[in-house]
Amino acid sequence: VDTWKASITIFANMLQKTEFRMDRIEEQLSRGFLNATDIAEHFAKQGIPFREAHSIVGRMVKACEVKGCDFEDLTDEELQEIDERVSRESLGDISIKACVDARVSFGGTAPSEVRRQIEVGKAFMENLTKLV
Repeated sequence: VDTWKASITIFANMLQKTEFRMDRIEEQLSRGFLNATDIAEHFAKQGIPFREAHSIVGRMVKACEVKGCDFEDLTDEELQEIDERVSRESLGDISIKACVDARVSFGGTAPSEVRRQIEVGKAFMENLTKLV
């Protein structure tokens, strides 16, 4: 318990001095096709079997790698070459921000859920300090 308390204190002090470079974070989020699973799930919700949706997204990744772009940069023509069921309109908003905002379930990444988790964590820590 003593080690844990010391670790929490060190971590809290570290966080107070941490600066988050949102410009760099946003730049890095656009790399690596982090929204690929969200797109496959989107296709599955449109009635495309997930196995096929996964394959379509894989071909989209390959097209982006060849072209040196992100999903959002693929044209309707390029999407139609990948699969005739896919278009800019059928994709909707596939931005990283939209994908993050869509995760509203318990423990999700949506800002409202993160704020809720922070409040729960603060309450936990306050109750913990009362016990110690």
